[in-house]
Amino acid sequence: MRNLKKFLALVLAMMMTLSLMVTVNAATPTDFSDGDKITDAYKEAVDVLSALKVVKGDDRGFRPGETITRAEVSAILYRIVTGDVDDKNAELYKGANYFTDVTADRWYDGYVNYCANNGLVLGVGGGKVNPNAPVTGYEALVMILRAIGDNNPKEFSSGDWRLKASGYGRRLNITDNIAEARLAGPATREIVAEIMFQGLEVPTVKYTVLSDYQPTGTYQAFGYTYREDLLWSTFRIVDKDPAPLHDKWGNPSIRWRDASNKTAIEIPVTPVDTFYTAMDECTVV
Repeated sequence: MRNLKKFLALVLAMMMTLSLMVTVNAATPTDFSDGDKITDAYKEAVDVLSALKVVKGDDRGFRPGETITRAEVSAILYRIVTGDVDDKNAELYKGANYFTDVTADRWYDGYVNYCANNGLVLGVGGGKVNPNAPVTGYEALVMILRAIGDNNPKEFSSGDWRLKASGYGRRLNITDNIAEARLAGPATREIVAEIMFQGLEVPTVKYTVLSDYQPTGTYQAFGYTYREDLLWSTFRIVDKDPAPLHDKWGNPSIRWRDASNKTAIEIPVTPVDTFYTAMDECTVV
């Protein structure tokens, strides 16, 4: 299967000169200046979240190996849950004063207050949330689990909350690509992207005292019944094609589809090799 993927990604020079994709109404990932530093296992996560404008870089790129703060993760969660990826309404939550160390003059005030109001971020005690502290992998995992709906007040409030979070992460396949040891310490930006990305496709649930956790609902697409997840409820995206899509030049890309089978996200597949002179097909193969 790996060799087949490599073959599909192999393109000729004449194709590469015409390979810039412009897909109507489709999002494409941001080409970060340091994209080559993103770990292969986490590249899809960064590509999809940047295409959705959930994660954003700056003039230094994405900085995949650097740590990320609790406030920055709050901004990511805000966009994932609300779909307000342009942050137009974040100002509405400024000045709510949920925590003594989050004030209206800080850029993250609206995001943190939204997350606090919706039970996604509970603070660290003493009326504080430590917004500028590096988030740990376990903390980021709990945040996305609460967004999915695993928000029983007793779920992650006991002394063994990390153990419980770890169990959820493995059972729901959120942390399959992350070593357990990397969850305990400060998480890198690419690891948080992976946690958030994998969480998008986990079926959402609703907690009540009487019925515990129940699925939030289902929807129909392509003749199948799907359980709702954040990818659907927030962005109306169903899933990705099982095999690369090819344009008329033969360039492969991964396509994420909406319920009308239209392209919602298109991510070009990095070619295994590139030729800049004329080459016959047999030589390429």
